[in-house]
Amino acid sequence: MGLEIIPYPYKCTGCRACEMACSFHHAKVFSRGLSSIKVSRNEKDRKIMITIQKAGENESKPCDVCYNEKEPLCVKYCTKGALKVVDLGEETDE
Repeated sequence: MGLEIIPYPYKCTGCRACEMACSFHHAKVFSRGLSSIKVSRNEKDRKIMITIQKAGENESKPCDVCYNEKEPLCVKYCTKGALKVVDLGEETDE
């Protein structure tokens, strides 16, 4: 089965290390604009949102779950456990 990255925004602190790791995977540079994952905060209620780009959604590169890496770099460098990689169809009860 394929892999998918599941975000848990309630665990996220907004450090955005995932964005940097993702851009490095895609372009070998650290640039949030080249990332397939976006972390934002709603200024009204202060809640963090994590968006993972899929193919055809906009001009950003779609997430390829870090093809050719041992594990997705965004998951690897998220120190708070706000991202998890799972096999499609696996139960996610967090």
